[in-house]
Amino acid sequence: MIFPRDCSARAIGSKARAIFPNKLNLNHWEFHDLTGTDHGTDMIIEYIEDEEFKNNKIECQIKGTMNLKKMIKKDHISFSLDVKTINYALNCKYAFILFVVDVNCEDVYYIAIQDYFIANPDCFEKLKNNTNSMSIFFSAKDKLDEENDYELIQCAKSVYIRKKEDEIIKM
Repeated sequence: MIFPRDCSARAIGSKARAIFPNKLNLNHWEFHDLTGTDHGTDMIIEYIEDEEFKNNKIECQIKGTMNLKKMIKKDHISFSLDVKTINYALNCKYAFILFVVDVNCEDVYYIAIQDYFIANPDCFEKLKNNTNSMSIFFSAKDKLDEENDYELIQCAKSVYIRKKEDEIIKM
């Protein structure tokens, strides 16, 4: 008989999804695991403001790695993301954040994809010219910290509108 085989990518991804919620300040955040087919969003986190749920959410793409040190150059991380996932992210009304989890040391780094493209409009052209994947560059200082989640809170309170193929507005 033949059975499905396990692979290291599955184990790393599972570890990353388990580590990520433990890095959140659970006084500020509720996390919702998603089931079904994965189209780009692995989890949704919702900001709790004044002990109320006000529909301030972040869609999360969680990627695990065992070799994050190899991706850090001059305090910046280069991470390759599927073009289809980036396009999906750019069409989200809620903030869509890529969280990269180093499963060895359990550090979590992040980048808000819509904000990245707003700050780097030339990336829209690069996105059009890539068919499979594109590298996203972000600061290694953007590390998820239970005590300092101000940036994530601001993202959760943002709404994004994709006006054209190469323009996003943050509200």
